[in-house]
Amino acid sequence: MPSEGATVESVTEVVAFDAQDGDCILIRCIGEEPFNILIDAGRRGTEQAIEAYFKTLEPTERSIDLFVVTHIDSDHLAGAIGVAESAFLSPLVKEVWFNGPQHLYGSTTDVTEMSVAEAFRFCLAIRAKGWSWNGWFDEGAVQRGASVSPVSSLSLDILSPSQKQLLRLGKHWERELRRMKNRTVKQVVEMGQGEFDVAELANAPYCRDTSVVNASSIVLLMRHGDHRILMTADCPAELLLEGVPSPVEVDVCKFPHHGSGGNFSHELAGRIKSKCWIVSANGTNSHPEPASIARMLVAAQGGAMVLFNNSHAEATLWKDPSVERRHLLVTKYRDPQSPWLTLILQDGELYVRDAAPD
Repeated sequence: MPSEGATVESVTEVVAFDAQDGDCILIRCIGEEPFNILIDAGRRGTEQAIEAYFKTLEPTERSIDLFVVTHIDSDHLAGAIGVAESAFLSPLVKEVWFNGPQHLYGSTTDVTEMSVAEAFRFCLAIRAKGWSWNGWFDEGAVQRGASVSPVSSLSLDILSPSQKQLLRLGKHWERELRRMKNRTVKQVVEMGQGEFDVAELANAPYCRDTSVVNASSIVLLMRHGDHRILMTADCPAELLLEGVPSPVEVDVCKFPHHGSGGNFSHELAGRIKSKCWIVSANGTNSHPEPASIARMLVAAQGGAMVLFNNSHAEATLWKDPSVERRHLLVTKYRDPQSPWLTLILQDGELYVRDAAPD
């Protein structure tokens, strides 16, 4: 672990909360210019874990300098309403990135005219709280090609969505929200039944994600000092490949769409090389699918660490000694006694905190 007297010049903490079947990740850039980025807020109730975490920090460290709600799926958005309604958390928010109806339709339509369940409620909450809304984009859409540097040590590149994807979402806004249900995903392997072949799992049929909502996800490539972090939300593999046109090496990457096999193709696995991968899932829809992690391992060759924010059959499947040895895989799981799992990047090393005992 980092020593007590270690410099905070280049420390980045990635906190993965128990977000049920959704995403909620806090990135803390620690140094002379501290900056906190909260990406999504999971299902309703996740805001309680976020609040508990911030209460462990010193008062001067309690800020949500940027709150990114990547897209309108309930497992990313519902907890954001809770953040807005929290008397403790809402004053901490300085800036929100969220592509609402006025960004989708290319007009200034008043959000009070919309009737789209949780997305509508969150739009109203942003206005009610007076939060800056896409302020760094002159209140326009957050879309591919933009780059923002909130402080000198931090840069954020927007890799997705494109304007085309936002327009498609605008056309299907209400229909897609009504269709948000658990999707059926076939198991590639019966969990926990002896040894399995990683190469065989990796070669499972690939069926691309065609969701208009997932295609609208905000994808961020962050650079804090020497640290590089790729946050993929639920973006389909084909759009990630457009945003990452050449191989990229990062310290941390979140598996897109909770590790769905339809969002992580062989080509994408070969495009992204990461020291550590984060899976945010609780087994709903069989996420993470074995094919996704298998494709990553086949492409990685030199091994990788995978952090799971929940322990369940689809996650603990990978705590297999023979697989760990053969593929140089290190797995870490959130301690059930803690609502979050923390990854610390410092001095070229990765440290894990709040993990279950090995």
